[in-house]
Amino acid sequence: ALLAVLLAIGLRRIDGWQSAAFLSPRVMFFNATLLAAALYVFVMAAGSYFVRRLGGSWGAAGQALFLAAALLVLVVAVLSEQFRAWARVTLAKHLFPYRYDYRSEWQKLTRALSEGEEPLYERIAKVMAGFVSAASGGLWLRDGEGGFVPVGGDLAPAAAPRVAERREFFEFLRKREWIFDLDEARQLDPAGATQPVGTALQPPAWLLANPRLRLILPLICDQALIGFVVIGQPLVTTRLGWEEIDLLRAAGRQVASFLAFEQAAKRLAEAHQFEAMNRLSAVLMHDLRHLIAQQALVVQNATRHRGNPEFFDDAILTIDNSVKRMTRLMEELRSGVLEGESHRVELSDLCAEALRRCAGRLPVPALEVHERAMEVLLYRERLLQVLEHIVRNAQDATPSTGTVTVHLRRSGPFAVIEVSDTGSGMDAEFIRTRLFRPFDSTKAAGGFGIGAYQAREFVRKCGGTVEVDSVVGRGTRFIIHLPLAPALVTADNVAPYELQAN
Repeated sequence: ALLAVLLAIGLRRIDGWQSAAFLSPRVMFFNATLLAAALYVFVMAAGSYFVRRLGGSWGAAGQALFLAAALLVLVVAVLSEQFRAWARVTLAKHLFPYRYDYRSEWQKLTRALSEGEEPLYERIAKVMAGFVSAASGGLWLRDGEGGFVPVGGDLAPAAAPRVAERREFFEFLRKREWIFDLDEARQLDPAGATQPVGTALQPPAWLLANPRLRLILPLICDQALIGFVVIGQPLVTTRLGWEEIDLLRAAGRQVASFLAFEQAAKRLAEAHQFEAMNRLSAVLMHDLRHLIAQQALVVQNATRHRGNPEFFDDAILTIDNSVKRMTRLMEELRSGVLEGESHRVELSDLCAEALRRCAGRLPVPALEVHERAMEVLLYRERLLQVLEHIVRNAQDATPSTGTVTVHLRRSGPFAVIEVSDTGSGMDAEFIRTRLFRPFDSTKAAGGFGIGAYQAREFVRKCGGTVEVDSVVGRGTRFIIHLPLAPALVTADNVAPYELQAN
C-alpha cells in the first residue's frame, strides 16, 4: 500500500507518456508476467477470503470451489500456447511502437492502384509482395465458373495453372480471412500432429510443390472471395508477426475492394454495349415494322383496286418510299449512326406528307396550318417518322367516327406541331410512368414500346420539348415545340419565352 502511494505520486509527475521502445521486450514480458501473477494471487486471496467470510455455513465449500476455479484458470494460462501467444501479441500492440509507417505503406498501395506504367495486376502483385520484403508475387482472380485464373505477377504467368479444386480450402480462407503460410505446411509430419491452426485443409498440391511460394493471401470484399495473392519467399526469412498479418489483411481488403469495383465497371461497360445493340435492333425493327405494314396494306388493297390507275400510282409511290427508307436503314446500320445530317425543313410540307402516309386508315387525319413558311433545322426523315408515329397512335386510340387533327403554328421562336384526337385518352399516372418508358408497349405483341421514347429523344436532341395533355375518355394533345431555323428568328420574337407545361 505504501508503494502504491509512491507510485501514484510518480505517475502524476509524468507530463507526456513515452513508448516503451527503449526497453527490452524480454524485460517487458517478464515484468508484465510478474505483475499478472501478483494480481492473480491478490484476486484469488481476496476472493477466497470474502467467500469464506460471507458464505455462512456454505463458506468453506464456496471457498474450496472458488480456489478450484482459480487453479483451473492458472493451469489453462500456463499450459495454453494460444493464450500465451495472445498475451504476447496484446502486450506488443500496447507497449511497443509499430514497426511500419502505416501512412507511408498506405500511400504506396494507393499509388500502385492508381498510377504506374506496368499493368494493374502486375503492380498489385508487386506491392503486396513488398509488404513482407518479397521480390515476387502473383494474382489469381475468380472467373465466371467459380475457379481462379492467373492474371498477373511474376508468380502467375499466363501458363500458370487455373485453380478449380480445393473449394473447401478457399472457403476456409474466406471465412477466417486466413493468411496461409506454405512453408509451415511443407514442414508438417505425415500424421499432421504438429499442424498449426489453419493448415488442416491443404492447398492445391502444385502450390506446395513450388518452393518459391511462401504465402497465400485471400482477397475478400463484402464477404466474397474474389481472388488471392501468392507471395514469394522474402529476402530475409522470418516468421510472420501480428503486425505483418494485420498489414496484409488490411491491404488485401483494400485491393479486393478496388478489384471488385473494377470488375463491376467492366460488367457495366459490357451491359452498356449490349444495351446499345438492343436499342439499335429495337429501332431498326420498329422502322421495319412500319415498312412491312405499308407493304401489307398495298397487297391487301391490290385485289380490290387492280384496275384503278390512282391506286397503281399510289402503290408505286408507297413502294418507292419503302425502298428509300430501307436503303437509309441499311446505311445507318452500316455506320452505326441513327441520325442523318440536318437540313432546313419546311414544316407545312412535311406535315402534309406525314398525313398523306396515314390517310389509308380511319379516322383520316386533317391538317390545319395557322402559319406557313416555318422552317426548322434537323434531319427531315426522322422528324417525318416521329410525326407519322404520333398520328398513327392517335388513329389507333380514336374510333373511326372520331377526329385526328394536326395543327401547325408559331409560338415565339418555336414552331409548334400539335396532334390532337378525340380518342380514349390517358391518365396522368400512365403519362408520367409508362408513356415514354422504352420497351413498354400497350399493344402486347404488336408493338415494341419505343415509338414515344424515340419521338421525345429526337425532339430533345433538336433543342425542342414534348408535352402531353390528355383526359381519359375525351382525347389527347401531343405537342411538339421545335426551335425555328436561325434566319427566321427576328428581333420581334427573340424575347424570353417560357414553355407552359400542361
